[in-house]
Amino acid sequence: MVSNEAAVDNFSRALFESTAYDNPTPQGTHIEDLLDLRFIVCGSVRGARSNLAITTNGLVRLVQENKSLARDSDPEPQSIAQAIAAFGHNNLRREERLLHETTLGITMVGTTPAFYKIRVTAALLDAVCHGEFPDDVTHVRVHYPAVDLADGMLPLGNRLLILSYYAAFRLIHLVLLNMPNM
Repeated sequence: MVSNEAAVDNFSRALFESTAYDNPTPQGTHIEDLLDLRFIVCGSVRGARSNLAITTNGLVRLVQENKSLARDSDPEPQSIAQAIAAFGHNNLRREERLLHETTLGITMVGTTPAFYKIRVTAALLDAVCHGEFPDDVTHVRVHYPAVDLADGMLPLGNRLLILSYYAAFRLIHLVLLNMPNM
């Protein structure tokens, strides 16, 4: 039997595939399941595992954290931690490290998404590494579709609305792929 969270994972993957997040995009773009990202928090190596991620040539461009409706936890902090870990991962893979990068995120509670743009800086990554508060404010933009969390994609109107958000978010994803210093 598939767990509720695994069912959300499978559903989320199908959404990415049906909204063409991996096609047509630059060659080397993939939908990754359970991507394990390592980063340092307060001097200790920690893991931030995303349920799904979109990668291009090994660089993480979008992270997704899923929860079932039955699970009483907020996926947002974990999604932000994944974005910080993705920035560190991406900088280790680059020849020239960036000072900042915008990582996209999606959280799913059941079949209801929230869409994130998370601007991560090298200073934030360094502060997390040393267990300090960063000097600058970290900007996280989030959009919650106007649907009842419990209904999710069940009503047809909700499905159409949520799929239109996935299509619009894909366009943001494509823009960021072409502007890596965002």
